[in-house]
Amino acid sequence: MLHDVGMTRLKASVLDRWTREHDTTDPQWQEHVQIGYHMLRGQVEPSAAAAVLHHHQRFDGSGFPKRKKNTDEPIGLAGSRIHIFARILLVADLYDRLVHPAYTIGDSEETMKSRPPVYAMHTLLQEKYQSWIDPIVFRSLMSVCPAYSPGTRVLLSNGMQGAVIDWCSLDPCRPTVTEISHFEDDDDAETIDLRKDHEISIIEADGHDVREFNFYPENKHSFDLYAIEKSMSNGAYAFDLEETNKLTIDDDQSAA
Repeated sequence: MLHDVGMTRLKASVLDRWTREHDTTDPQWQEHVQIGYHMLRGQVEPSAAAAVLHHHQRFDGSGFPKRKKNTDEPIGLAGSRIHIFARILLVADLYDRLVHPAYTIGDSEETMKSRPPVYAMHTLLQEKYQSWIDPIVFRSLMSVCPAYSPGTRVLLSNGMQGAVIDWCSLDPCRPTVTEISHFEDDDDAETIDLRKDHEISIIEADGHDVREFNFYPENKHSFDLYAIEKSMSNGAYAFDLEETNKLTIDDDQSAA
């Protein structure tokens, strides 16, 4: 809840520009991470303050704030150099902005309508975003934020209107759906497990056309959290608080 607190101290002109353009390369807008860090430093756990400072760092090193080392060009932190809390915040922030684009300071719900979760997941699976985010954190998100959560009202390609009653993180866009017209009569309601019938797909969810956003695993391990964990070195997820504090101090000095 506090990761963007620094935006409350940005000039109105900077916020107006952000509202119009959503330009993450705007250096004045980028200052919100340092501002937020200094607002919280000493008030919360050091790891939490560091996460606020680094929640726009990207797994491939293309994020900010950037650090200058020796004579090299300033670069962002990358991979395991980014605190795990900041890696989680990045994914959560991206997901939230994709689903709720109006929930940014200065935006209006009148012009920025919410989007279905499947849209956010589909977008985050694109190559650009996949290079930004920790693959384990992303698959963890998929395991707790379904593309179609139970209770979502859907229209299937066979014409059936139904409600999602179950889902599987290994195949998020093929949940189990029960027919709405017989929802109160379990004996008459048709229930379809879309994982077992690939000829049928979801075409609408809560009134949104979602045909172009459905995504499916290339193999049984594509979205498997445990499989990706095994494929990556355990050392990539080690956390050294002293190292994180050192990085934080360096960023303070470069920002001064």
